[in-house]
Parts: sequence; structure tokens; C-alpha cells
Amino acid sequence: MNLRKFCEACQSEKLQPQHVGAQSISKDQLTSDSFAVTNKDYGICLETVHCIDCGLWQPRFCVDFKDVVKFYGTMEDNAYLESSEVRGRSNYQQILNILKEHIGALGPVLEIGAGSGAVVNFLKKDYPSAEGLEPNRQFCAYALEKYGVVLKNIPYELLERNARYKAVIAFDVIEHLTSPAHFLACIHDCLETSGIAIIVTPDIDSFAARMMKKKWWHIRPPHLFYFNDNSFSRLWLRHHFEIIEKRQFYWSLPLAYLIEVLQQWVFRRTFIQCRYLSGTVKINLFDSKMYVLRKKVNEK
Repeated sequence: MNLRKFCEACQSEKLQPQHVGAQSISKDQLTSDSFAVTNKDYGICLETVHCIDCGLWQPRFCVDFKDVVKFYGTMEDNAYLESSEVRGRSNYQQILNILKEHIGALGPVLEIGAGSGAVVNFLKKDYPSAEGLEPNRQFCAYALEKYGVVLKNIPYELLERNARYKAVIAFDVIEHLTSPAHFLACIHDCLETSGIAIIVTPDIDSFAARMMKKKWWHIRPPHLFYFNDNSFSRLWLRHHFEIIEKRQFYWSLPLAYLIEVLQQWVFRRTFIQCRYLSGTVKINLFDSKMYVLRKKVNEK
């Protein structure tokens, strides 16, 4: 195993071995189930190091992206698909005005990590050329069957380098990747001049994270990196972006799913199945940030 020598965000060598979660696991313990969207192994993650200079938490050992892509590609998550339309509508509503303000009424838009295809489906009403990348086979099949949306069943690493978009969207994707730096470099390359990137990721310095500490529900096996404002800003500055907006991101979740999540977080098991419950709950614990970044003009 290759020990991490430099911080992914700021390139510092001041990496302190420290556990961000309550329990650490090795790469060999990861399975496809570990990468489910609805994975509820809260407080469990890979062994981590903490950057003294920028505050980024990251895997102590380098992870091969091919292993992660394999796990994501074969993972099945029916619970996520059942709630994906509610999630997708909420995500779409939070970005639509941003897109209209910064790229206008027309233009190619790409979502990376498109999941069930719900967001792309909603986007097509305003942006008919909207596209999505999704490495999971089950999710791509669902998008086609449910919405008639054809997602590209590839990881972002295989995105055509000559593709150009006015906007790239990634909801809760960057923390799952083996190299967020490479991810931002690829986004920069495929954006048109003055194009924008809308990126959502959990905030390790949020009040909720500080209160829940090692049991924070964003600490889970599929999350490899844990950003705060400082570490993420160091990353996007290195890759020639400027920030034009930052806001809190909220979730809309089915009530039944939320109750099951709370049981798992508190008791580590589900006592009551609540699938018969209807209704949707808007959740904002102020522990996820949405960053709107613009590609700097005349810079690579």
C-alpha cells in the first residue's frame, strides 16, 4: 500500500495520522455495499490523516480509482432508487436559478454522478442538451426505464476531453473520489470559457459535524475526503477557479427513509420499518455546502 505523502488540497507534507471516525477499516474490507448511497455505517471509514495546514481529512493510503469504479459499477441500492425522485427534484430546484443567472437559458450542461437520472430528467425541460455520467449499471438502467434518460455509464475519468459544457454539476461526488484534484482539473478542461461548476460536499467544520464528532452521519465508508471551507478553497484555487457563490445545501427526503436513518444512527439497527409512511421532509443541518465556481478566463 502506498502511503500518502502530500495533502490532496494544498500539497503540504504536514499530514498527521488521526482517525476522523469512530472506527477505521482497511481497503481490503471495502465491498460494493460499502459504496451504496444509502450506506448507514455511520462513523466507519478508511484510516485517515489530517492536514495541519489546510484541515483536509483524507485516506492515509492511496486508493486506486479502478477499485472504486468497480465497486460503484456493481453496487445495487434499491432504497436510494425509491427515494431518488424526491431527492432529484430538490437538487434541481436548488440549482435552476443559479444556472439561469450564470449561463443563460441555453447551453450544454453535464451532471457527474447522475445517480437515478432524476436531476437530468428535470434539467431537460430547461436545458434539452443536458447529459449525465453515472458509473453504476443499475442506476443507468433505472434512468432509462423510469425517465427515458440515457446516462453515459462511465466514470468521469473516461469523459471525452474534447467535450465542452457551460456548466458541470456534482452533488456529493467529490468526497467519494480517489483524487479530488484530478476531478477539478478534468472539470476545468471540459468547461467552456467562463463556464461554471456547481459542487456540493459535506462540511467537516460545520456545527453538526462538531456536535456529532466521530458519529457524524457523513463519516461513512464511501466518503474518502472530508472538506472544510479552507481545504476546498485551496483546491479550487490551485485549479484556476474563482468562487462566485456559496450557500448551505438542504435535502428533501421521504419521511420513512429519514426515520430509518435516525434509528440506524442512534441504535445501529432498524427496529421499525416505516415504508407505509408517506410525506417528505426538508432537512437542513447546515452541514453541506454548495459551491458555485467559475472557470477563470485565459487560464488553464
